[in-house]
Amino acid sequence: MRNICHKISYTLIITLACSVSVMSQMTPWIPVDTMQNTFGTALPNLGPIATSHYSPLVMILHRGKSTYASSSALVYNLSTDNGNTWSRKLPPINTQIGFGARYPTLTLKLDSGQALQTAKAFSTFGHVAAIPEIDQGAALVSDIFNATSTSVAFNQMTGSRLGQLCWASDTENRFFWVGQNPSNGNHTLFRTSDLVNIESFPIINLSDIAGEFIPLQGDSYNGKLYFGFIAAKPDSSTPLVYMPAYVTSTDNGATWSPVNWVDFRQAVGATRFDRLWDYTPDDQFLQLQGDMVVGFDGRVHFALGLQDTNMAVGQNRNVIAEILQTGSYWSAAMVAENLSDISWSKLDGPCLGTDGL
Repeated sequence: MRNICHKISYTLIITLACSVSVMSQMTPWIPVDTMQNTFGTALPNLGPIATSHYSPLVMILHRGKSTYASSSALVYNLSTDNGNTWSRKLPPINTQIGFGARYPTLTLKLDSGQALQTAKAFSTFGHVAAIPEIDQGAALVSDIFNATSTSVAFNQMTGSRLGQLCWASDTENRFFWVGQNPSNGNHTLFRTSDLVNIESFPIINLSDIAGEFIPLQGDSYNGKLYFGFIAAKPDSSTPLVYMPAYVTSTDNGATWSPVNWVDFRQAVGATRFDRLWDYTPDDQFLQLQGDMVVGFDGRVHFALGLQDTNMAVGQNRNVIAEILQTGSYWSAAMVAENLSDISWSKLDGPCLGTDGL
């Protein structure tokens, strides 16, 4: 999970493994599960931990092997007290599709006035090309307290290459994820309420963006959907200037707004920063990370790493900032400052949480 959290109602610092890193000596770790061979995600863009807005419910989806199963499977743990105590729920959610499910991302939804017993969980789990036996898939836990679940394999669907990121409507029984069409590169929104009926709609065309496409987060506020990402504008100069952006939908994803670009260089308090911070500057890959959340007032917030290339290392070159809507303009709040170029080895990117701001 991402390691820096700002302005959320509670902070979770947890481990799924029996052993922890050296950093745990300074961190109040809370054990979640002592199951044999328990482990979490190995990919930085996944989210196996989910909370429900304004409730004490927290859920973690992970893989584990124990005497009840002949092979590893996805299981989950629940907390109803903001992550202080946990209980494991069985059977595993992906019994129907065997041991192939890995790398989960999770979202939670509560109905009936936020009553905990109405909670549903939706998860996608992705494919890794180096491990061909791993299937892409999705699971819907319709009753998380009694472990009632269904699951399907993504080979029954299309365009699921980016399907790890998922979220739920806050007003209807709908779950969403975004995939990329392998034939034309356009991005598609998928939605379902039961894993049987799956609908798809165009969300972002390849011509709407330039460079790499880095999905950040989806969210819902009073039935309005938001999807945030990082990319470069099609008319950007060379080298490309990457910035956060988002699109919105008021009809449950059937149609989407044009791309709303958020130029952090014009945000009040961040004008000296000229690019997003690449956490791995010495390799040949673009490693830009961030997060997006919609606050209780319906305004969009991004958490980003920013860099001032005119400054040297040690001169407050790199920061973690919250870029937030403030009336008709955007402003910046510094969360962490004076970070070295190698800070990427100690954090996995910024986060804002899911409980509003």
